[in-house]
Amino acid sequence: MVITIHQPEFMPWLGFLDKSSLADTLILLDNVQYNHKYFQNRNKIKDVGGKGIWLNVPIIRNGKTRNIGLIKDIKIDNTQKWGKKILKTIEFNYNNSPYFTKYYPHLEEIFLQKWDLLVDLNIYIIKKAFEIFEIKTKIVRSSELNVEGVGEELILKLCKEYPTKQYISGPTGIAGRGKEYEPNFNKENIEVIYHSFEHPIYEQLNGPFISHMAFIDKIFNKFNKTT
Repeated sequence: MVITIHQPEFMPWLGFLDKSSLADTLILLDNVQYNHKYFQNRNKIKDVGGKGIWLNVPIIRNGKTRNIGLIKDIKIDNTQKWGKKILKTIEFNYNNSPYFTKYYPHLEEIFLQKWDLLVDLNIYIIKKAFEIFEIKTKIVRSSELNVEGVGEELILKLCKEYPTKQYISGPTGIAGRGKEYEPNFNKENIEVIYHSFEHPIYEQLNGPFISHMAFIDKIFNKFNKTT
């Protein structure tokens, strides 16, 4: 079995989907500390001015700036009309794109719902992206596995929950901390593969191509089933 592990990002980019597509199972790491202003509650799209702008989901922080909780427990601030704002921003910047009318209803279906937990929203979007790109990888939440640990140790323990033969790591190393921990995987007969992704360049509205946008940039502009 091939396993990859990643935090549940909001509106993930194509590299996330490509890495996921190479695995049999994607474990979404939701029982670790939430990192505010990273990619758990925001991601970028290209605007009509040709620049990358953020789409944000507001979360309840209770005045805290750090260590506000585990990803699985983060609540969305529904006192703000964030869903309609995101839809209006997407419509304004992509309504002239070739595949807007085909895929915009998918986003309406997502963002017109009421979501209480950020993780539930993110996983739903990831599953929707898998459906659009025809990715068959199984999704499991790490919190469902009752495995404790931090960093590379946690990643290895999660892999050992399955008959894992290969683990697909990010390019910067296991848990983003380099490759020094790889021998510990090898001792468990798990081969570590470091994901390498060459971002495709496709026709894109509004000026020169910008990479690393949320996946909706690809499906609106020039969609096919491969990332």
